[in-house]
Amino acid sequence: MRKCLLQTAISFGLFILIWLSACQSAAPTPSAVGATPAGTVTISVTRAPDNVIAAQASGLKGKFVFARSNGALMLQDATGANLRALITANGETLAQFPSFSPDGNHVAYSFNYFNKDGLVVQEIRVIDSDGKNARVIVSPDSPKIAFDFPMWMPDGKEIFFSQSYPIPPSSEYSEIDRVSVNGGKITTVLKEGRLAAISPDGKKIAFRRLDLKTYSSSLWIADIDGSNAKQLVSQTDFFDIFAARFAPDSQSLVFVGSGEPKRKLPGMVAEVKPQ
Repeated sequence: MRKCLLQTAISFGLFILIWLSACQSAAPTPSAVGATPAGTVTISVTRAPDNVIAAQASGLKGKFVFARSNGALMLQDATGANLRALITANGETLAQFPSFSPDGNHVAYSFNYFNKDGLVVQEIRVIDSDGKNARVIVSPDSPKIAFDFPMWMPDGKEIFFSQSYPIPPSSEYSEIDRVSVNGGKITTVLKEGRLAAISPDGKKIAFRRLDLKTYSSSLWIADIDGSNAKQLVSQTDFFDIFAARFAPDSQSLVFVGSGEPKRKLPGMVAEVKPQ
């Protein structure tokens, strides 16, 4: 049976859901059998709707938004009721990587479409959670540049996103940028990073770095302006790392690691689920 994890993309084979202390503290003392270790959070895994490729919950309104493989962007109650389309599928466009605003009233997402020359443009858009008022926040100057993985600042005033473009013959450059929710000037936060996750207190950013020679990834954390970056999980610890999210107290991270961990990470609590 296929299972999907809310707030992550679908993975195949074996995935490991991991809580990791953002400050890399010592491993917790083992607790009694059947008890949850102090300071950990219980994660529930549930089946999401068919064709879901990414989803994010809205804690304020008990809803989650998700992208379907056909290009549609969907919204429904956390119970599975009241499914409706924010962006409908038309075979010509692709909406993906949705992210709720802090108040739950808006959704940022990456939107792909063909320009007049038949080239794919990938930009960041925002739509109200009632399906109205879709607007472009930022669009690349060239179809070779992709904007994706939007994430809101806790105050709802800015959006962080990933920018990437190919470097011939077989490499790629990526960085994390920020822009006002009203659009305008793009500010580079840090280079060689993607998939930003912002702490609820607005002080830290977690991100992924990809080694294009080995196609393995590592997990990093930095100050919100991109300074003081340090590695939390090495590229040799898992086959792949993605979908990092901060705990509500901003002190821990949950992420998905593909493959079994090569070592015990300090402060790690793992839940292994066969697919």
